[in-house]
Amino acid sequence: MQIKWIIITIFFLLSRPITATASPEVDDNGDIFDTFTLYWENDIFSGTDRDYTNGLKMTWSTPFLEDPKDSKLPGWTYSILRHIPFGYDEKSERSLSITLGQNIYTPQDTESYDLVVDDRPYAGHMYLGAAIHTRTDNHKHTWELNLGIVGPDSHADDLQEWLHEQTGSDPANGWDNQLKNEATLDVFFETKRRLLRKRVTTGTGFDLITHLGGRVGNVAIYANTGLEMRYGWHLPDNFGICTIRGGCEIQPAFNGNGHRRKNSLYFFTSAEGRAVAHDIFLDGNTFRDSHHVDKEPLVGDLIVGFIFNIGRITSSYSYIFRTRQFKDHGTSPEYGAISISFSF
Repeated sequence: MQIKWIIITIFFLLSRPITATASPEVDDNGDIFDTFTLYWENDIFSGTDRDYTNGLKMTWSTPFLEDPKDSKLPGWTYSILRHIPFGYDEKSERSLSITLGQNIYTPQDTESYDLVVDDRPYAGHMYLGAAIHTRTDNHKHTWELNLGIVGPDSHADDLQEWLHEQTGSDPANGWDNQLKNEATLDVFFETKRRLLRKRVTTGTGFDLITHLGGRVGNVAIYANTGLEMRYGWHLPDNFGICTIRGGCEIQPAFNGNGHRRKNSLYFFTSAEGRAVAHDIFLDGNTFRDSHHVDKEPLVGDLIVGFIFNIGRITSSYSYIFRTRQFKDHGTSPEYGAISISFSF
């Protein structure tokens, strides 16, 4: 069985609602995974078709709960929590998430059938992720493991062809030059801390959230840090939202201790910097010769957007400005991001 089908099969087996006898204040339906989130990122929002050109991610997540009896997390998660740094604290609330995603990368010149030697390689990545999240009032820690495939078996070319047909865009002709098939394994860690939370008027306020983390694997090796500021009505008691990346925030149905989110609307801006030692989408395949470019070791993102929550639905829109990622990159890439979460 090919790796792509193993990834898809595991995701759907894990994401099936698992029924148990839950306490009434947690989940009337008794489902362990109670929230589904769909993320979509695309440079169609900036009017371009290059670099990181499309990202899709589906995530199932459990509520944050402290009591193992109520949280109904699988027993094996507690064995892991007790043996990883920042993983287990009797006072922390815990959550589990699983993810299936795909990212697509292309050079700027997508008309040429030939290899574009001075631009980034065509590449696609399909992956399955499992993450354990722990949080207290002002801290959140996440460990995530991703298994995936880079290359033709990621079916990035097929999805892009379909998307271009639906939007009436010109086809990308150089996919014969994409990175070769390579199985991928990556580990993420990210910690977030709420530095400040202030009420401005009744119902409105702002907060500051910082994050620090890293990724190690054959897809990427980097360290990242950043700061987010949020302002609005009924700020949720979570740790913000971010673009598609491992180790980041999830959107559970409960903020903690069985309290469901309030209706809210708020705006945010965040900045992140990454020190990059390895990026397969720029450096090329790890174990085989392939096209590559000279990457920039330091990369930054500036993100602005807004989020609103009504009942069981949370939606967001973000716009991302990214610095150049490799030598002679030309114009800095930009793209938009949409997410929608539904809690059962």
